[in-house]
Amino acid sequence: MVQSSAGFLAGTGGAVRDLARRCPSDFRIDRIHQGDGGVVVGLGRDNPTGRLRRPAPRSIGAGPSGAVTLVNGEIYNLAGLARELGLDRTTPLTPVRLVDALLDRWGVDGLARLDGDYTLVRWSPADRSLLLAACPMGRDSLCHAATPDGIVAASRPSWLLAVPEVDPEPDPEVLAYRLVKMESRIGDRTPWRHIRRLQPGWYLEWQDGSTQTAPFWSPVPRRTLRLRRDAEYVEAAREHLDRAVAARCPAGKPILCLLSAGLDSPGVAATASRSHDAPVHTLTIRADPDVPQLPPDAGHFADEWERLQPFLARYPGLTPHLVDAWQPDLSMEYAGGPLQSRDWPVKRPYQISWMLLPLERTVREQDIGVVLSGDAGNVTLSYTGGRVAADQLRRGRALAAWRNLVPYRPELRGRPRLFWGPRALWGQAVAPLAGPGIRRLTRRLRGGRDYWWQEWSSIRPEVAERLRLAEHDQPTVRTGSPDLDNHIRLLEHFRQNNAQYAHLFQGMAWSWRDPYCDLGLVEFCLSLPRDQFRRNGVPRLLARRTLADRVPQPILDERRIGLQHADWFGWMGRRRDWMAAEIDRIEQSPLACSILDTQHMRAILDAWPATAEEAGRFPTSHRLRKGLGEALRVGQFILMQEGRNG
Repeated sequence: MVQSSAGFLAGTGGAVRDLARRCPSDFRIDRIHQGDGGVVVGLGRDNPTGRLRRPAPRSIGAGPSGAVTLVNGEIYNLAGLARELGLDRTTPLTPVRLVDALLDRWGVDGLARLDGDYTLVRWSPADRSLLLAACPMGRDSLCHAATPDGIVAASRPSWLLAVPEVDPEPDPEVLAYRLVKMESRIGDRTPWRHIRRLQPGWYLEWQDGSTQTAPFWSPVPRRTLRLRRDAEYVEAAREHLDRAVAARCPAGKPILCLLSAGLDSPGVAATASRSHDAPVHTLTIRADPDVPQLPPDAGHFADEWERLQPFLARYPGLTPHLVDAWQPDLSMEYAGGPLQSRDWPVKRPYQISWMLLPLERTVREQDIGVVLSGDAGNVTLSYTGGRVAADQLRRGRALAAWRNLVPYRPELRGRPRLFWGPRALWGQAVAPLAGPGIRRLTRRLRGGRDYWWQEWSSIRPEVAERLRLAEHDQPTVRTGSPDLDNHIRLLEHFRQNNAQYAHLFQGMAWSWRDPYCDLGLVEFCLSLPRDQFRRNGVPRLLARRTLADRVPQPILDERRIGLQHADWFGWMGRRRDWMAAEIDRIEQSPLACSILDTQHMRAILDAWPATAEEAGRFPTSHRLRKGLGEALRVGQFILMQEGRNG
C-alpha cells in the first residue's frame, strides 16, 4: 500500500510486462508491484542532478484483502471516515489504508464518501480485477486504453503512447469542440481515438476482458434543503467553508493564498488567516507594466491591488506579495514545454503561464508546500443565480421575478433600482425559457450570427455542420429548474476543464488546493433553494451574506469583475510575426487543416486592432484570444501528434 504524488501507471495483460521500463522522462519510479498478472507503478518527480543517487523503487505491499492499492493526490476527510469505519487508531492513518477499508466495507458505493483531489488504482490478484476511480471535481486525472488481452492506465494520456499496444490514431473531432468552447461535451474522449479519460466522479472496473464504467457521484441534488430562516443558510455555509479551508491547510506549515479583489479568494484567505496555525502568504499578480493594457469596461475594474488594501489592513497577520507578470520567452515555445502541452492544448496563448510563472517563483522563494485558490467559487458559494428569475416566472412567482429583473448598473454598487429594462427581461427570464429557434431569431434581428461561437471561432464551417454544433450553453441535465440546470452546466464545464488540465500540476513540488471544491460544500450549494443565490436583483447573494463576517464591505458591494491578464493584447502583439510563421507550419498539416480555418486565422492577424481598447471589445477580443490564440495552440498540438515539431 502506498500513496503517490506525481501520478501512476497501471494495467494488466501482456502489454504491461515492460510497463515499468516506460517511465516518462522527468519522473522516477517510487514504488512498484509487478506480479500476479498486474502492474502498479507509483511515480515521483525526478531530480536531474540526483539521478546517480536515485533510490531503488520499493515494493507496494498488499492490503488486508490482498489487493494492491495506490492513491495519487490528497483525501481531506480521512479522520471522519476513519471514525465511521472504526479503524484502529494505533496504526498510522494513510489515504491508502482508508481507501482499502472503505472499498472492503462498501465497495464502489463508498467512493462517493471520499472528499479530495485524487485518483486511485486497485489491483485484486484474487479475481484478477482492476479498479480505477477519479475524484468528482476533476482535480486529478486518469486515462486508460484497451490492449489485446488487458488494459493499461496512466495519469496522463501521452504516457500511454509509450505502450506499443496502444493505437495512437488521432481523433481531431475532439479538438474541434475545443475551438467552440464546448469541451464539456467531449465526455470520456481524448485527442487519441483509442485512449479514454475517466470522467470526474466515475469509476472503471476491468475483469476478464470486460470493462464497466459508471459514475459514483452526481451533481444533481437528491433533495432541496429547506431551512426556516436565511440566517441558517448563512451559518451552514460558513461552517462548510471553515471546515473546507481547515482540511486543506497542513498543520504547522506555511501556505500561500492566491488573492484577487473578488469575493472568492478573499473569502479563502480570510478564513485561513483566522484559523491556520502557521504563516499565511498571499499572492496578487498584476498585469505586465511594459505593454499596453486593456482599459476596464463597465463590467470590470482594473485596480485590484488598491482595492485589496482595506482587506489586507483588516488581516495584518497575512504576508502579502505583489508580483508583476512577465511574458514567457520564445525559448519556452517548444513541443511538450509549459506552453505546448502534449496532453491537451493550453488555454488561450498565455492564460496559464500568466499565473503559473509568478506563482512558481513565489512558492520557491517562500518555501511553500500548499497553495489555496478560489477557482470553484463561481460554481459553488458565489454562483450568480443568473436564471433565478426564469425559475420564478416558470413557477408563477411573477412578483419575485419582477424584483429580480434589475438591469446591470455597476455604479449603483448594490443599491436597489426601481425599474428594469428589456435586456434584463430577456437575458434573465425569457431567454432561459425560450427554445433555440427563438434565440437564433433574436440574434439575427440584432445583426448577429445564429450562434455565439460563429462570431469568433476558427473551426472549419463544414466540421461544425458535420458535428451539428449549435448552442454552447445548453444544459447537460433537465431538473425542471432553469437556474439549477444552468448551475449544473457551469459546474460540469468546470469539472471537465479541471480534468483536462490536471496534468499541469502533477509532480509539482507544491500542492494546489481549492476549498470551494470541498464535496460537502459543493453538495450543500447545489441543494439550496434558488433564491438563496439571487434576490431583489442582487447576484451572488449567498457569498455576500456568508462572507460578510470576514470580507470588507466595499468588496461585498462590488458587482463588477476584476480585469486580470489585461496585458494579453500587448503580449500577443509582440508575437505577431511568430504567430504568422506558426500558421505557415500549421498549413503544412492536412490533419490540422481538416478542422482549422487557417484563412480565418490569417484574417484575424491581418486585421490587428490599433488600440488595446478596440481589442477588448467583443467580438474582437474573442477573435484574437480564441479564434487566433487558442486555434494556434490546437494547431501546434496536432503538429506534435504528427511529430512535426520535435
